[in-house]
Amino acid sequence: MAESQKSPDAPQIRPGFAFHYETDDHLFFVASDFAQPDVLILSFTTVRKFSDRSCVIQPGEHPFVKVETCVAYNFAELQPSGAILEGIARGTIVPYAPLTPELMNRIWDGASVTRHLPLKCRDLLNRQGLT
Repeated sequence: MAESQKSPDAPQIRPGFAFHYETDDHLFFVASDFAQPDVLILSFTTVRKFSDRSCVIQPGEHPFVKVETCVAYNFAELQPSGAILEGIARGTIVPYAPLTPELMNRIWDGASVTRHLPLKCRDLLNRQGLT
C-alpha cells in the first residue's frame, strides 16, 4: 500500500514496534525493515539459568519489563509484513509501547553476537545493515 493510501489509523510500524498476541503474554517486536515482504519478529522472555544473555533488559527499560528479561533470539521468526497488518486489523495483534532506538541498537548488537539466531534471520539483518 502506498504511503498516501495508508489509513490515518494505521500504526507506524518500524523496528521497535512492539505488540502481543491476544492469546500470548510475551512481548514481540519488529526488528527489521517493515517495508520489506518479510519482517523479523523477536520476543522477550524472563532470564533463566540457561538463557542466552546476549541482550539482557532490566526492569524500567521498557514498560513491559518487570523482571530481568532477555531477547529470545532462538525463537526469532520471519513473518510476512501483511500478516502483521492483518492481525492488527482483526485485533489478534495488540500494539504495545514501542522499544526505544537505544534498546533496539542493543538488541541488534546482541543479534550480531548470539549463536542462537537462526541463519535466515541473521542474513536478513545483515542484508538490511542492522547488524
